Amino acid sequence: MSVDEVRRAAAPIRSANPRLTVDGWHIERAPYVGRDFDMEQVRAAVLFVRTFGRPRRYFNSKAGSYTLKHYAENWARACADIDVSNGELILAALICGYRHRQVPRTPNCTFDMTVDAKMRRYEQPARSQ
Repeated sequence: MSVDEVRRAAAPIRSANPRLTVDGWHIERAPYVGRDFDMEQVRAAVLFVRTFGRPRRYFNSKAGSYTLKHYAENWARACADIDVSNGELILAALICGYRHRQVPRTPNCTFDMTVDAKMRRYEQPARSQ
């Protein structure tokens, strides 16, 4: 999936979810002030979700956006030195067709995603040599 394809896939999701920001779900009453999504980082997160995520029937508390963000970021850094934010991981999962459930009073959410055991190798950042 190219960056342009990611941008096109993200547009209707972002329109339908105006509270989704690069930091996750905006929970404050004041308008969000911060940086916008980096579509190259969203693209890396889409590749990660497509590689390691599997749909499941019910929401998985072990598939929380913030935990998955760290896995995706560690994977993306090992592959191409790319960072991934919480919101970029959430947007990627929505692009890939996963449903979400927001964790109350937090910017995080869970997904109807099974976490592939191979994903766990990216639990910790790769050590530099």
